[in-house]
Amino acid sequence: MSTLSGFIILVVVAYSALTALLYFGQDSLLFYPRSSNPKIESRYRDYTISFEIQDVELHGWFFPATNPKAPALVYYGGNGQELSESIDDIRALGDYSYVIVNYRGYGRSTGSPSEKALKSDALVILDSLESQGRMSLANSFILGRSLGSGIATHVAANRKTKGLILVSPFDSIEAIASDLYFFLPVRWFIRHPFRSIDYVDRIDVPTLVIKAQTDQVIPLRYSDALIKAWKYPLEVVQLEGTSHNYIQTEDYFKTINRFIQRSSIQKSGDSL
Repeated sequence: MSTLSGFIILVVVAYSALTALLYFGQDSLLFYPRSSNPKIESRYRDYTISFEIQDVELHGWFFPATNPKAPALVYYGGNGQELSESIDDIRALGDYSYVIVNYRGYGRSTGSPSEKALKSDALVILDSLESQGRMSLANSFILGRSLGSGIATHVAANRKTKGLILVSPFDSIEAIASDLYFFLPVRWFIRHPFRSIDYVDRIDVPTLVIKAQTDQVIPLRYSDALIKAWKYPLEVVQLEGTSHNYIQTEDYFKTINRFIQRSSIQKSGDSL
């Protein structure tokens, strides 16, 4: 009997320790901040922008389009994406204005990332740029990739834009973590649930969802759950021969540009 009791105690202690480890380590499991590339920072020094939010300073870039009527594209990256190294890839889409700002703790941005902070920062940044006359939300597209899709849906639900583009999105980080750590009470203690699915009722702009053919980071069932719950008409494109970290193919750029051009014409027509 004592042997059984000892075993049960050992199991409880081990389970409690594992739960505590996940609880206290969840930030490092979700966010992978990295420093920016100094050479790239130097190359784009003339385009740098910064925002002071309480005791945090956020750093990024604003690239104006050569065509003053071109829409702006606001980019939110993945959980391990320091954006200085993605500038050229993002701007390869074409002649748009670009808003590219590193999350807290990423690049030269100070502070620590959290769901609440990143979502709040995103709105402050856009409101600030619009008040400065550097962009118009009514002529902007929000593009969120992977973790950034969780921020993009929040922005689209709280600000009226021209369109929304989600690359490898999910219904919630909570759902992914709960399935991955099915043996732990994840839903009880997760601090950054990123429940994109909660915003679907509040988003009524043209939306494009891009999925990879195979995605080991965000399995397609989580993207499909978000798509199934969506209320407003949306376009879904699955790119053949792609994966989570290899998705920027020629078709990726063509699909996004086609969506932006079509949505711009559609919205212009709606306003007549």
